[in-house]
Amino acid sequence: MFFGIQLQLKNADILPSTPYLLAANHISRMDIHTINAYKPIRFVAKSDVEGWPIFGWTANQLGTLFIKRDNTRHGRHIANEVGKVLETKSVCIFPEGTSTVG
Repeated sequence: MFFGIQLQLKNADILPSTPYLLAANHISRMDIHTINAYKPIRFVAKSDVEGWPIFGWTANQLGTLFIKRDNTRHGRHIANEVGKVLETKSVCIFPEGTSTVG
């Protein structure tokens, strides 16, 4: 149990045993901890997350790849990096991921 949350998994057998790319909906900041609690995975996050207190440090510890979303050239670079990581480890992306005050 972590943060008072108990992980219950259904259909865990659908995840491959080899590295995979997981695209998920981003509902809260707990998503990352929940996904990583089941099976360690690398993440792609927007670059400003790296400077966030606690979450930025945690993201760095997990080996997160930080993307500058306003720079298409950097996007291509990160896509190449994701490809390299996928040779040995799984990667999670939140395609619609963003955070706002509301």
